Amino acid sequence: MLHRFPLTAVAALLLLAPGTALAQTTASSEIDLSSTVVASCGVGAPSLTVLDLHELSGPDGRLDPSKRSSNTLASTTIADAWCNAPNRLTFGTKPMTLQETRAYAQPAYMARDITYDATLVGWGPFDTTRRPHTGDDSVSLASSHPYATSSSGLVLNISKLETMTAGKVEDPSLMLEAGHYKGTVTITLTTVN
Repeated sequence: MLHRFPLTAVAALLLLAPGTALAQTTASSEIDLSSTVVASCGVGAPSLTVLDLHELSGPDGRLDPSKRSSNTLASTTIADAWCNAPNRLTFGTKPMTLQETRAYAQPAYMARDITYDATLVGWGPFDTTRRPHTGDDSVSLASSHPYATSSSGLVLNISKLETMTAGKVEDPSLMLEAGHYKGTVTITLTTVN
């Protein structure tokens, strides 16, 4: 018995010694993951970046009547448009304007500007149409929640061309002055607070 007592006493002293860990059946540590997502929007490249409306004048020098139609004359698709936060879509248009500078004033019977219907389909519940006259023809559509286009994307359709006077008034009786005409449509997505 004497032999056992000193061994038991030594074992008990070792268990009570500082720095000695007791065996556990379960142990855990918790680690949190943290990150952020920045509010942002994206607009993909259009399937066509130039919509060629071809020759505009008819046999009498005026706008070809087929260009005045409500049928789509040209179209492009933007397959990827999205915002992951509340946002604003700005849809701006500028009329088609003669690009060459002339040394003389615009004759009263001639047109150097052409307006058109630019219709944007696919952002929100409604189609949006702009008809530019001055170049400051834009509209903003606000959304209070994130939004992304469907798989068909945004579609821009151009139709219903018309000639305009120097004062930017539509007048179908005007002849088109020869040269190159250019207009622009700008689609901008911006996050809002």
